[in-house]
Amino acid sequence: ELDSSGGTPQAKQREWEELDRKHQEMMEQIDADHRALDQEQNEYHLNRQRGEMGDRRREFEEEWERRRNEEGEHFDEDTYQHERGMMERRMELDKRRMDADDAHHSAAQALNASGGHDPQAWEELDRRRNETQQQIDAEYQALDREQHEYWTNRQRGEMDDRRRQFEEEWERRRNEEGEHFD
Repeated sequence: ELDSSGGTPQAKQREWEELDRKHQEMMEQIDADHRALDQEQNEYHLNRQRGEMGDRRREFEEEWERRRNEEGEHFDEDTYQHERGMMERRMELDKRRMDADDAHHSAAQALNASGGHDPQAWEELDRRRNETQQQIDAEYQALDREQHEYWTNRQRGEMDDRRRQFEEEWERRRNEEGEHFD
C-alpha cells in the first residue's frame, strides 16, 4: 500500500527513524563540541591564573631583592621572611580555590553529560562548592587577621623600643650631668 507521497508507511517510518537518529547524533556532537569548548575555556582561565601567580611571586622576589640591595645591612630579613611566608600561604589558598573551581566545573560537566535533570544533584553540587568556598574564604580572613596582628605587634614593639631608647638616653644624660641635669 502506498501513501500520498508514493512510499510505504514502513519506508516512511524508517526514514523518520533515520532522520531522528541523525538529528540525535548531530545534537550529541554539538553537546560534545560545547563541552570541549567549555573545557578549553576553563583550562585557559586556570592557566592564566597560574601564570599570574607565578608573576606575583617573581615580582615579590624582585621587589624584596631591590630593597635588600638598597638597604644593605639594614635590610629587615625577619620582615622579608614573614611577608614571603604570608605570600606563599595566600598563593596556596589561591591554588586551592582554583582546584576547587576546576573540580566543580568538571562535576558540572559530568552532571550535564548525564542529562543534568536531577535538581537534587545540582543542589548538592552547589552546596559542596559553597562550603568549600566559605572554608577558603575563612582561611583568607584568618590570614588577613594574622597579617594585621603581626604589623600591629611590630608597631607596638617599635614604639616600645623608641620609648626605652629615649628613657635610656635621658637616664644617661642625668647620670653624666648629675646635679646640673635639667
